[in-house]
Amino acid sequence: MVDLITFKVLTNALSKLNDAATQTLFTPIAASELRNVSTRTPMAGTWIDKGRIYNPDADFWAIDGSILEHNGSRYFLWCGRPDVKNIDLTQNIYISKMSNPWTLKGSTTKLSVPEFAWEKNGFAVNEAPQILKAANNQIYMVYSASYCGTDDYALGMMTLKAGGNPLVLADWAKRSQPVFSKKPQSNAFGPGHSSFFMSPDKAESWMIYHANSFTNQGCGEQRNIRMQKITFSADGSPNLGEPVANGLQINKPSGD
Repeated sequence: MVDLITFKVLTNALSKLNDAATQTLFTPIAASELRNVSTRTPMAGTWIDKGRIYNPDADFWAIDGSILEHNGSRYFLWCGRPDVKNIDLTQNIYISKMSNPWTLKGSTTKLSVPEFAWEKNGFAVNEAPQILKAANNQIYMVYSASYCGTDDYALGMMTLKAGGNPLVLADWAKRSQPVFSKKPQSNAFGPGHSSFFMSPDKAESWMIYHANSFTNQGCGEQRNIRMQKITFSADGSPNLGEPVANGLQINKPSGD
């Protein structure tokens, strides 16, 4: 189908497709297409298109691919819209095990569907799954909810229980309230689509995300990129806090 939005896989010949030695990066090619790039030297060598990355049991519109590495295995998470006619715009989050950086195997699990009112502003959306691992190795999945063109685009979170199987829905617990949402007094509207990284000295955890600076700016070029430090509670769970004020000067990540 010409309107099928999928993931594409590229590998660099210099990596010799050695799965144990490669890093997997995701590079946007178009607004709604991702390609899987596996290489240690992305600026050199010959790139090989390995084709679509998909699972036949969930072969429909898909965006926002990311990877979970857990207990020696890789899992691919993504957002999909099962209605191929695009009448029902609902977007869900799916997960499948990987046999290598460009192949999914086994059955797909529908991991999260929009079920709460705060996930259905504009229309029902769960998208942009990102894995966040705590110091105690607890695994969290942070996702974006509601249509990105609304001021109420926000972040939700799911937790994989200790010893749980990422492919088993019952092993995940979903929070009933958003963990990060708009703050008009800080000129932060529709904050979402997060990602996480460590400071250069590995002492701090940081979040990067996008938001609008004013109300009703939609899901387009008015969005700007922001970053701020996050913390963890006594039980090890992430505390994303709230959006910092637009233009506020903050300390750089430690070790930078």
